[in-house]
Amino acid sequence: MDPVTQGTLGAALPVAVAPRREAAMAAVLGCLAGMAPDLDVLIRSADDPLLFLEYHRHFTHALVFIPIGGLLCALVMYGLFARRSLTFRRTLLYCTLGYGTHALLDACTTYGTQLLWPFTDARFAWNTVSVVDPLFTVPLLLLVVFGVLRHRPMLARLGLAWAVAYLGLGPMDAAGSNQLELIGSAGSSDWPGLIERSNVPVGFDVRLQPAHNAGSIPDLVQRKGVPSLGIRLVGDADATDSSDE
Repeated sequence: MDPVTQGTLGAALPVAVAPRREAAMAAVLGCLAGMAPDLDVLIRSADDPLLFLEYHRHFTHALVFIPIGGLLCALVMYGLFARRSLTFRRTLLYCTLGYGTHALLDACTTYGTQLLWPFTDARFAWNTVSVVDPLFTVPLLLLVVFGVLRHRPMLARLGLAWAVAYLGLGPMDAAGSNQLELIGSAGSSDWPGLIERSNVPVGFDVRLQPAHNAGSIPDLVQRKGVPSLGIRLVGDADATDSSDE
């Protein structure tokens, strides 16, 4: 999901349970913690250009990692600024609540999230919302912002109710085309984020733009366990069947 939505939902839950006097700080902590799991995109390797695919929405998005992620966020933010107005216990509470919203929201998109890692590598993709969906984000953002500015946690609770209703009762067909074209060679800087931004479902068909060293890319993608129906170069008549299906 896009960072704005992740931060907004991350702020909504802490604000909904915080005392009015702590609403602003709860929103800041929840917002930052709600975006923190996507720091996994920093896991990169110059020798392995697909490493980010292997670890994106991986252990940082697992349910069992939520207490650890919340603790790490609390340690950082308490040391930087939260200690001026909150106890560490309250900081930990708001960070953990914000962090905990991230993976569940990602699982509502089509890309797939390893919620039950390390018990299984299965990616959960409920396909109820697009990666970028203003109809979902804007009402939630307005309710959270006004809830903080007016010191009314009830508005944040209404925002959470809107989020649950939208995600639970408004499933949409976000699959679109099941074909994704990655432009560039294996070492291209354009790779990070292409798959998620294209909003393709688990079980997509990856197509690769030919490049000087593109011949080995399909095998490399498959070895990384990218869930796909087929992997082929643009212009190839035959697709390489994936063993995942």
